[in-house]
Amino acid sequence: MPASGDGVKTYQWQNSTDNITFNNIAGALNATYASPALTQDTWFRRVATATLNTVSCTEISDTILVTVNNFDPGSILADQEICEGAVPAPFTSVAPTGDGTFTYQWQSSLDGTSFTNITGALTKHMLREP
Repeated sequence: MPASGDGVKTYQWQNSTDNITFNNIAGALNATYASPALTQDTWFRRVATATLNTVSCTEISDTILVTVNNFDPGSILADQEICEGAVPAPFTSVAPTGDGTFTYQWQSSLDGTSFTNITGALTKHMLREP
C-alpha cells in the first residue's frame, strides 16, 4: 500500500537476516516489492520519504518476517534383490534434518513412476510384516 500524506513519495525496501542490521535492496524503489526466492529467514521493511517543497520526512514501516522452512528430506537405503515370494529386509532411512516436525508416508510402485501410499506406513523405518 502506498504511503499517505502530503508531498511526493519515494520508497526504499530493506532486508535483514538478523532483524538488527538492515540493508537497502538494490532497485527496490516501489511502493510494493516482490522478493526473489529465499534460502533463509529474512525480515523486510520499507522506508518511505515524502517531500513537500524542499522538506523531506522519512518513516520506516513495520517489519515483516518471511520464515523459510529449510530441510533435507534424508534418504532411504538401499536396493535389494530377492527371490519371488521372499520377504525383503526391513527398509530403513536416514532421517531428514532441518526446520519443523517431520512426518513419514511410505509409498510403493510397480513401475517406478506411479506411486501409491502404503496404508499404515507412517514411521521413519518401513519394517516388514511378521
